Amino acid sequence: MLHNNGSISPKASAHLDTIRGLAAIAVFIGHWRTFWFANVEMKTASLPAKAGLFVTGFPRQAVIVFFVMSGFLVGGSVIRAIDRWSWNSYAVTRLSRLWTVLIPVLVVGFLLDYFGSNVLFPTSPFYDGTSKAIYWNVNERLGLTNFLASLFFLQTIACEALGSNGPLWSLANEFWYYTLFPLAVVAGFSSRPTTERLVSAALFVVICAFVGWPILSLFPVWLMGVVIALLPRPDIPSIGVTVLIACVGLGNIGLATWARLHPSLTSDVVLGVSFSALVWCVLMARGEPNRLYKWISHMVANMSYTLYLMHLPTLTFLAAALSANQVDTAVAAALSLVATFVGALAMYLMFERKTPKIRAYVMKRISPRTAGRASAA
Repeated sequence: MLHNNGSISPKASAHLDTIRGLAAIAVFIGHWRTFWFANVEMKTASLPAKAGLFVTGFPRQAVIVFFVMSGFLVGGSVIRAIDRWSWNSYAVTRLSRLWTVLIPVLVVGFLLDYFGSNVLFPTSPFYDGTSKAIYWNVNERLGLTNFLASLFFLQTIACEALGSNGPLWSLANEFWYYTLFPLAVVAGFSSRPTTERLVSAALFVVICAFVGWPILSLFPVWLMGVVIALLPRPDIPSIGVTVLIACVGLGNIGLATWARLHPSLTSDVVLGVSFSALVWCVLMARGEPNRLYKWISHMVANMSYTLYLMHLPTLTFLAAALSANQVDTAVAAALSLVATFVGALAMYLMFERKTPKIRAYVMKRISPRTAGRASAA
């Protein structure tokens, strides 16, 4: 349970980690399915195949989950720290989190896309835009403009994301929400000097005009996570919390299915409200979780960002390679699934796991006095 000091109970923390990890896996397997089973029809599929198609069909809805979780974790931390707010500390915390993974992923993704589309498999449907999995020409998105736009969170604003890495669209949303929310809080809900508040308000308006409606349209979903961070949590007996989580969780599955069949901004917002309710219920969970469950949930959650950013360029390259060598579809699907996850794990161990050290180093260089303030979020 989230206490007055902002802490979260071990059990709730493990559950939140599970949600983050499952959301990343849902995006991953949703895209993986389109490479190998895009032509399988739900109506004519066998019962096991129907179950597989259903489970792997929620990548868009999983991104909505990420937005709510981000609002809860990042927005909540902004609210709690506003009295001792430091843009230096906040910028280092957020950018070290984003760039420690993003920079190597952009480099590796570019190399995979470049050699895949220009050298090794130039006629592959997975690179020329004629497949259902990747329906754009990858080589046309490998320019310096695309690279820099993706590096500085301008994808979908200045141009499309780099190469095959379509999921990068949501990272632009995240970055600008990270920027807009503190500006709004400083401008409207802080005791900062009037000049600072006016400048913050002006910047908020300018940035809103700059990023445009496609990004702003999902900002309310992100803000729902902030609301959950502020809501009080009643002291409900454990059995009551368990029943509540189960009921709201089942409701979320139903709404996610509806949102999948009726994709729109309205369904995204409705799902955001529903999932926020689930997070609120989870925060009331108490007790010490099973050690194995805690370890698994923590591990998958920790690498969720790397898995999200890295999976599509890897899947695209592997699909082109395995198809070119005429590997049996079932075998190729299994190989690409395992290899992509292992590759993401390796990238996590090399880069994302070192985020706290990189953050501390940068903060020490920029502002030694506030080095300890950078959050580990």
